[in-house]
Amino acid sequence: MTRRSWGRVAVLAALPLTLMGMTGTAHAAQGDCGSGYTCMWEQNYDQEGGGISFQRYIPDLSLWDLTNGHGANDTISSVKNRGSYEGTCLFPDAYAGGYGIHLARGYSFSNLAVSTNLNDAISSAYVDGFASC
Repeated sequence: MTRRSWGRVAVLAALPLTLMGMTGTAHAAQGDCGSGYTCMWEQNYDQEGGGISFQRYIPDLSLWDLTNGHGANDTISSVKNRGSYEGTCLFPDAYAGGYGIHLARGYSFSNLAVSTNLNDAISSAYVDGFASC
């Protein structure tokens, strides 16, 4: 293989890792929500259920599964923002569609049914700077 071909292989091999870092890594429990991430769970914090986390955005949750294998779209019941950015916007429609709600850095919604009208209704999420809510 030529040097040029090896360069293409290296770029293609790194692409999935780059995309994963931009959109999300799944986590299941509240304690698994690392610094720099916004984490979302299917159930309230102390209950069982899958989770998902991201650093920048997830434009369409219908394309993602939670850690328990359930689809991520319209299943989120709690959110914690441990992100590196100011806040996170949660939207009822994919690609930042619909009326979004803002969650400041360091805050959480432990039960979206009590806190907002977005319990089991989140379809996309972005940190500030990637979308406005």
